[in-house]
Amino acid sequence: MKTVRYSDREKMIVEEGLAAVERVLTGDDTDAIERLLLCLDYYMDPYYGNRLPYERELIVLLQNLILSSNPLDLKQDALQLLTSYAWPPFSVLERGMAEAEKGRLRLEPALKQDIIYALNMAKEEAALTALLEKCVSMIRSMREEFKELDQGRFGALPQCSIVKYCAGADSEPIGYFKNATLHTWKLEQDKYTLADNALCHQQKPVSGMFFPQGGFWISFDLERRAGYLIYQLGPRFGRGFTFDLVFPEEGGARLENERVDWVS
Repeated sequence: MKTVRYSDREKMIVEEGLAAVERVLTGDDTDAIERLLLCLDYYMDPYYGNRLPYERELIVLLQNLILSSNPLDLKQDALQLLTSYAWPPFSVLERGMAEAEKGRLRLEPALKQDIIYALNMAKEEAALTALLEKCVSMIRSMREEFKELDQGRFGALPQCSIVKYCAGADSEPIGYFKNATLHTWKLEQDKYTLADNALCHQQKPVSGMFFPQGGFWISFDLERRAGYLIYQLGPRFGRGFTFDLVFPEEGGARLENERVDWVS
C-alpha cells in the first residue's frame, strides 16, 4: 500500500501563499498534489488553530481540481477537504454538475455522487431546520386553538413532544418511521434538547383525547423538493403533511403548499 507523507517543503508552499499552492494544484506532478492535499488538511482543520488568508481562493482551487482530469483518488481527496472544512455554496461544482448533465463534462459515477452530497450539505440542514421550526409553530398554534378547551372533558394538550428525524420518503403512517430514526429531540417549552434515538413519546395514561407526550416525525426528499411531517397527539389525533421545499438564493429553506395527506 502506498504511504503518503508531507514534509516541511509542503508547509513552506502553503505558507508562501496562494500562488505557490496554485502552481502545485494545477501542475502535472500528481505525487506533489497528493502530498500538498494531505498538508492542507492540517492547515484547514480548525482543531489546529491555523487560518489561511486565502481560504476562499483555495476553496475555488479545490473545486477546479475536483473537475480536472487528475486521477480519481486525488479528486476525492480534494472533495474530502471541502466537505470536512468548507460549506456550500460551491459554485464551481454547481456549474460542473450542470455541464455533466448536458454531456459536456465527464464525471466518474462515484465522484458525481460525492459532489451531489457536497452541494446538498447546506440544503439538508436548511430543510431540517425548516421542519423543526414547523413542529414548534404547530404546537404553538394548537396551544392557542385549545386554550379554552374543557380539560376535564377533553384532556390537556401535551406540554412535551418527542421529535424524530427519519429517513422516510413520504408521510405515510406505516411504522411512523420508527425503524429509520436518524436523530431525536425532546421539544419542551418551544426548545429542543437532543435525545437518544430509542426514546419514544409517552402514550399512557391517556388524558381525554391526548397522550402525555406528543410524537412528531419529520423527513424530506431533496430530489423531489418535498418535506414530510407527521404528528400524533392522541389515540385518534394524528395528521400527515407534505410540503414543497423551496430554497431561496439568500439561503435557508421554506415550506410551501402545505397538503394534508391523512387524518386520524
